[in-house]
Amino acid sequence: MYATIEDMERARGVDLVRKLSDKNKTGQRDDAALDAALARASSLADAYIDKKYAVPLASPPDYLVEAVIDIAVYRLAADVMIGTDEFRKRYEDALKLFKDIGKGEITLAGATPADAGTGDPATGATGSKGVQVIAPKRYFTRDTEIM
Repeated sequence: MYATIEDMERARGVDLVRKLSDKNKTGQRDDAALDAALARASSLADAYIDKKYAVPLASPPDYLVEAVIDIAVYRLAADVMIGTDEFRKRYEDALKLFKDIGKGEITLAGATPADAGTGDPATGATGSKGVQVIAPKRYFTRDTEIM
């Protein structure tokens, strides 16, 4: 996960985070609901980002952590029916950020490219996308004489 409950509380405040997770109106923070929302938001980020970068990111930048929190807040707010236009706008902005990263319009400094370090070490084939053709060494060419 790219964000923690503590990150969410720092960004949005303890009271709002408690309200967002308190579906049963107990007055208590529901850590399981918050962790699930943050995990889903992180997974969504990965779905967009993996076109350009190996995921999960080892050190996500602060703006990506913030975007993951915005996605989680929006979805939690919808569950407890306290959504606002600000939550929706932040959600849409976060999705745009993920899309822009996936298209390469925004780069993640220090992140590993999607095709770096992957592949089959036995053959030397690399890449995580597309078709690979692996064949034995070629013995005959157009210039080879057969008799």
